Amino acid sequence: MSTKLYVGNLSYHTTESELRDLFATVGEVQSATVVTDRDTGRSRGFGFIEMASEQAAREAIRQLNGKTVDDREIQVNEARPREDRGPRREGGGGSRRGGAAGAGGTGKDAAGAAENRDHSPHRLVATGPCPASRLTTGAPGYGDQGRFGVGGTAFRSRSLPLT
Repeated sequence: MSTKLYVGNLSYHTTESELRDLFATVGEVQSATVVTDRDTGRSRGFGFIEMASEQAAREAIRQLNGKTVDDREIQVNEARPREDRGPRREGGGGSRRGGAAGAGGTGKDAAGAAENRDHSPHRLVATGPCPASRLTTGAPGYGDQGRFGVGGTAFRSRSLPLT
C-alpha cells in the first residue's frame, strides 16, 4: 500500500523530476507533485511524494527530513488528509461605488462610514473622494463624484447614499 508524504520548504526552483529523483534514492516513488499557484504557475514551495510502501515512506522521512536541498532545509512528514474547507468564494467584487468594507469598497473609510451610518437618513453614506474618477484618470472609475475635477482642479465633493 502506498503512503503519501508532504515535502515542505522546497526551493521555488525545485522541479517534480528533481523531487522524484531525491526520493528514489530511498525507495520506489509512485508519484511526485510540486504544488503551483493556479494563477502564475509558480511553485508554492511544497509538494507531495507517494512512496510505494509504508516502509519506504518511513525511511524517506528518517533520511530526508531536515536535509538541505537547494540551500533550503526541507521538511518531510506523512501527509494528512485534506480538510474540507467548504465551498470556495470566487472573486472579491463589490459595487462600483466605493465606500466602506462590506459595502463594496476598500475599507479605508470604514470608520467614517460607520460614524455616518448613525447620523444619516440613509443606511450608509460615503463622504470621501472616490478611489478613481473617470474625470481625472481616464481609468475605469467608481463614479464621477470625487474631490478633483479635470486637471486636478478642486471642487466640493458630495455625500452619496450607498444602497
